[in-house]
Formats: sequence, structure tokens, C-alpha cells
Amino acid sequence: MNLKIFLFTMVFVVIAVNICSGAFEHIPSSTMSLSTGHVSELPVFHPADIFTNPASIVYGDFSTEASWGRLFNQKDLNYGVCAISIPNRMMNIGIIGSTFGNQIYRETILSVSGGRQILKNFQVGIGLSLYQLSIDQYGNTNVPGLNISWRYTAIPGFVWTTQIRNLNAPVIGTDEETLPQSVTTGLATKMNRKFFACAEWEHDLEFQGRLKFGVIYFPLDELSLSAGFCSSPGEITTGFSYRRHNIYVEYAAVITQNINQLSQQVSLGFSYPH
Repeated sequence: MNLKIFLFTMVFVVIAVNICSGAFEHIPSSTMSLSTGHVSELPVFHPADIFTNPASIVYGDFSTEASWGRLFNQKDLNYGVCAISIPNRMMNIGIIGSTFGNQIYRETILSVSGGRQILKNFQVGIGLSLYQLSIDQYGNTNVPGLNISWRYTAIPGFVWTTQIRNLNAPVIGTDEETLPQSVTTGLATKMNRKFFACAEWEHDLEFQGRLKFGVIYFPLDELSLSAGFCSSPGEITTGFSYRRHNIYVEYAAVITQNINQLSQQVSLGFSYPH
């Protein structure tokens, strides 16, 4: 590979990763979550969200989902996500894989999650992940991670949710960089058949906390429109979802305010009620 191209790409990717606060800050999530201010609790189950919220899989059908996106509208910051959920009497199971970057710098995540209802209004989930960081001419390294979450319906129509990311405090690379550790808690409500809202607070153990808020409007049973906002960095999000005969197509757009750049994601999914 041409040395100038290699150096330019590495500098660009490092700048982008720094904007995201570090390696593996960009994590897999559904397109609807992205368009709704990055909130983790949604009115419709998505297998791509089991990485951040493994407890959500408790109500999941047999589903599969594939997403493609581009961060800051740069082709070297492409990413992809594939996920599947499998209902089971003992525990619902989900598998998700994602990649981010290019042939020079690449982050890969493979995660297996399980969720179960413990009490009538209480669900828990756990996810085991393998992070792999690959840098051309430098090799690759791996580290495991542990995510847990729970959901509690305190009042009919209101769900309190909490997620703990990387509970085992994983470090990666020869510099032993600590991967992002955070605790996210929030409240979600579907006020009626037409409106859903969720507000969450994400507390990172190293960086500034983040407020996330999103709303979803259902003008039709098959169509939903989403909008949201999150802080640190400030982002405005929007998108839509269209579902027909157990197949859905979704789109999300995110504007990062401090650099005035657009990120986009699209997804195609299928669910089979059990």
C-alpha cells in the first residue's frame, strides 16, 4: 500500500476515533435507536439492540437484522451490523456481530446475549462480547467484555431500564487502553398507540455524562417517525421505520453539532412471531 495513503488514512481514523472518545466508542445499535437519540429502550424489539440492552431480548421473536452505516459521511468510517434473536423456553438467545473502519484500522465485535423474565414485571439480560482491534502492519489484539441490563415496569405503561457496559473493565493493546465503561438508566413510556418517549442518562466512568432523549410518532400502524437529541457531543437525530408483513426497512440520520457532520444508517430486518 502507498505510504502516503496509509499515513493519511491512519491520521484521519485516529482523529475520528478521538472524536468518539476512544476505541470501541462506536457500538452496534438498531437504526431506530440511532434515530431516537441513541436511547436503548424502544417500543419495538430490534435484535441489533441486544448488545447494549440484552434484557430487551426477553420479548423478542425470531428476528434477524442487518444494518449498514457511515460515520461522519466518510467512506473510511463505514460500519456494518448483523444480528439474530432466537426464542427459547429457558432463555431467549441473541447473537450480534459488527465491524467498523477499513482495511487499515478495524474494530470488530462479536457478542452472545441471553435474557429471561425473573418476576412478572422484571427482566434481566447478560451479554458476553469479544472485542478485536486490527491495525495494518501492527497486527491485532482481542479482549472479552461483559454487559448486563434489566427492565422493570414500575407502573403500567412506564418502563425503567438500566444497562452496565463492560462490567469487567477490559483493557486492550500494549498500552492497556481501558475500553469504555458506562452505566445508563432511563424511563420510557408509550403514552398511547401513537406516541412513545424515552429519556436516559449515560454516565461514563472516564468521560462526561450524556443525556439522551427521543420520541417516536406512529401516523400509521406500519410507519413510525423518530426524532431525538443527545449531549456530549451534541447530536440531533431523526429517521423513520416502515414495517410490512414482518419485514421492516429503517433509516436514521445524525448530525454531530461540534463538527457539523452527517452520519447515516439503514437497516433491513425480518421477524417471525412465535
